[in-house]
Amino acid sequence: MNDIPTHTEYGLFADDTALWTSSNTMTYLSSRLQQSVDAFEVGDYTRYLGVIIDKQLNWRRHLDHIETKIAPQIGLLRYLSRTAYESNSRTLINFFKSIARTIIIYGYPVLLTADQNVWNRIQTIQNKALRATLGLPIYTSVDYIHKISNIPKIKDYATTLLKQSIQTATEKNDITSKKHLQGILEKIL
Repeated sequence: MNDIPTHTEYGLFADDTALWTSSNTMTYLSSRLQQSVDAFEVGDYTRYLGVIIDKQLNWRRHLDHIETKIAPQIGLLRYLSRTAYESNSRTLINFFKSIARTIIIYGYPVLLTADQNVWNRIQTIQNKALRATLGLPIYTSVDYIHKISNIPKIKDYATTLLKQSIQTATEKNDITSKKHLQGILEKIL
């Protein structure tokens, strides 16, 4: 907001910004407002509630962020699986659910409408975390990992969460949320 010209005032409320100025002619008024609008920089991406949205909606930056954020968690899971005395796979799976899957799945209602390439990359991240959790080598098949861990593929899990959210919205009589969530579900089914 520091770049807005001094002749323009502004008001902020939540994520809305209002600009106003005054002048004795429409031409000058229009020019002043345009200068103020031009002061805003248009970025290649924005971050909203922890989800990084880029201009092309290809989610590359968000996925890079997920990978960066989850790398230390995967390291911790790998360490625990290797060093825990008589490690219990159920306990390790619970660690995975609490420290890795929460990062992977964050923002799923928006990501559910992304193309399959995005979901393939997210699935790869989950597979890497599960292999580390279970102390399995990188060449272990995805089907085997999911079979022994009883963890669904990430898009299936996200779809289940979406259906649960629709059910909750229905029970709470939240018609607006239910409508929007059902719209997402219809796009992916």
